[in-house]
Amino acid sequence: MGWDNRDIERAIQQLQDRLGKLLEKRLCLETELKEVTVEAEAIHKSLHHLWPLLGVTTGPDAESVAGLGLTDAIRNVLGRSPKEWLSAMQVRDQLEKRGFLFSGYTMPMASVYTTLKRLCKKHEIEAKKEEGNRYFKGK
Repeated sequence: MGWDNRDIERAIQQLQDRLGKLLEKRLCLETELKEVTVEAEAIHKSLHHLWPLLGVTTGPDAESVAGLGLTDAIRNVLGRSPKEWLSAMQVRDQLEKRGFLFSGYTMPMASVYTTLKRLCKKHEIEAKKEEGNRYFKGK
């Protein structure tokens, strides 16, 4: 038993309908994620302004880089362990572990690599190549 044109047209229509619903759902989720990200960053900034009022110089998440821009967050990660060499992927992992949100980045690793290269050119961090891999550390 073969497919006739009506069966194929129905199948195509069903797939197009499902795709439309999925794209609409993705747009809603992306919008919600952006709203949550903005609110989380605002709360983090507020906490950093309020802690000193209690005489606290660093908050409970002192290692957090949430709310920082990518360049400052990378400086922070590499500056905390200036003797340790990290690959770009390890830098990314540390950023995520410490609260950096890559949700606004379409290509997070490309952004990390570009920032690391720029910081090297400015002599803010060091780089070395070992066994075909590139590693970075703070100064």
